Amino acid sequence: IRGYGQPLQKTRFGFLQTLTGFFLAAGVFLLMAGFLIQLKWFELRQPPTQDLILAVFGKALISAPLVSIIEEVLFRGALLGIFLRAFKPGIAIVSLSILFAGVHLLSPPEHLAISNPRSATAGFELLHQIGLKVTQPEVILHSFVSFFTIGLLLGIARYRTASLWLPIGLHTGWVFSMKIFGNLATRREDFPGGYDVFIGKRITEGIIPVIALILTGIALMCYLHLIKSTEPREE
Repeated sequence: IRGYGQPLQKTRFGFLQTLTGFFLAAGVFLLMAGFLIQLKWFELRQPPTQDLILAVFGKALISAPLVSIIEEVLFRGALLGIFLRAFKPGIAIVSLSILFAGVHLLSPPEHLAISNPRSATAGFELLHQIGLKVTQPEVILHSFVSFFTIGLLLGIARYRTASLWLPIGLHTGWVFSMKIFGNLATRREDFPGGYDVFIGKRITEGIIPVIALILTGIALMCYLHLIKSTEPREE
């Protein structure tokens, strides 16, 4: 055991950090989404009426913070705290980011079909299909790298601020933008197959989302440098 790790600290401007993280993450990803639509790689599912937009935004504003708080308390709160007791900060953040990405790959594949959902072996069939999914190279490229990068940024934000406010804001912004874009737009049916490496069927898949995350990371580093010496802390 290395020691007591890094206990979470209180901060006066936690809510401001959350808002900053939210607009930073959601802003970059939604700009990327607009870029993909301008390229005509994605298209709107249907004309965006006022009622549709309000419904989609309302659901995203409810679910995104809930999912983000639960995952951040678990991963960057409990688990990273444990990892920091056993490893140096860099190793702890990287290790947890690998775990974070791996867990997100365990979701069932799209268009999942179980031969007999009521059978005693249905669970094993589900696990088999998930196993086939995570062994596909395109899944590693499309999803694992993105979620690993997200995990790194969230871990750095938690460690540099010694709190969960900023990670929760970033996480909420990403989940919010994914839900908004996923419900309003879809990849075109005539999308060139050779461009899959740039963007997959989801906004988190491919090289372009990773570039967007890197840009978000640069902005995050600038913000962390800005608040390093200006934010007073309460013991």
